[in-house]
Amino acid sequence: QAPAGPVPSTDIDRLDVIRMLRRKEAGTPSEPVPKTGPMLALVPTISSKPSTGLSLGVLAHGAFFLGDQAATGISSAAVGLSSTTRKQASLTARVNTFTRDNGFNIQGDNRFLWTSQDTFGLGMQTEASDAINARFDHFRVSEILYVAFRPGLYAGAGLVVLLGTIGML
Repeated sequence: QAPAGPVPSTDIDRLDVIRMLRRKEAGTPSEPVPKTGPMLALVPTISSKPSTGLSLGVLAHGAFFLGDQAATGISSAAVGLSSTTRKQASLTARVNTFTRDNGFNIQGDNRFLWTSQDTFGLGMQTEASDAINARFDHFRVSEILYVAFRPGLYAGAGLVVLLGTIGML
């Protein structure tokens, strides 16, 4: 007797729920198209909170292969830049890169932050007018290189540099 074929899945995800609400039939799944070039996403960012005010920025995220997709992990990089109405700014860059055949893994987490926040004296008698705006600048560079000794087993070393300044405005 011939096998009956694939068993339909009973799992339901959010797209299935949306199709049910719209009374639409589920389409037939298509085969994934292999990606050969880099994948890139560029998005604006917007946020707001009392300590920063309105923040506007941009985030770029990329994913790519540095070798054969069957033998090399996917690499990624994300860079973000933002500025706030309270004269704060940030630049961040994170990378996770696999070289051909996963021989090396390079990880980086770099942050450059120019921030500030109101600080107050201690005790119950502190008034809102006693606020002192303290600036804090933080710079962090973290780069780590891992070497593969066998599949899934890495050892490595890295460099982490931290710099920071505190000042009053």
